[in-house]
Amino acid sequence: MKYLKYLYFLPLVYLAVVVLFETSLILVQPEFEQTMRLNYVSPAGERVEKIVVQLNSGGNLYASANHWPRKWYRDVLLNPNVNIIIDSVEVPYVVTRVTDKEEYERVDTDHRHGLGFRLLTGFAPREIVRFDLVSGT
Repeated sequence: MKYLKYLYFLPLVYLAVVVLFETSLILVQPEFEQTMRLNYVSPAGERVEKIVVQLNSGGNLYASANHWPRKWYRDVLLNPNVNIIIDSVEVPYVVTRVTDKEEYERVDTDHRHGLGFRLLTGFAPREIVRFDLVSGT
């Protein structure tokens, strides 16, 4: 019975793990083969470079906001003109929020997250954006 009092601390420990994981991603912004650099202008007029994971599905390029901190996602919806750098090549795109259920489910299915990742991110809701190449580039 005396061990039951420790169960009250489990939610706090879990919350601390999620906060530490999310904070470490913000500070480090890890880059690997599937990442791309997203350059945009914030609503405050600042140039921002954010590293996000590129998702390819159905011949289109996507990214998803899978974490609670998602400032970049809100920013690019307000100013959808972005540049993406992949393999040192910078290309202009226009961002579109994926609202079509079929498209969302296809991308989500093609790029599923495991339970471990979902646990570490505190089961943050997933939002997906599509990058459409600017005409004439």
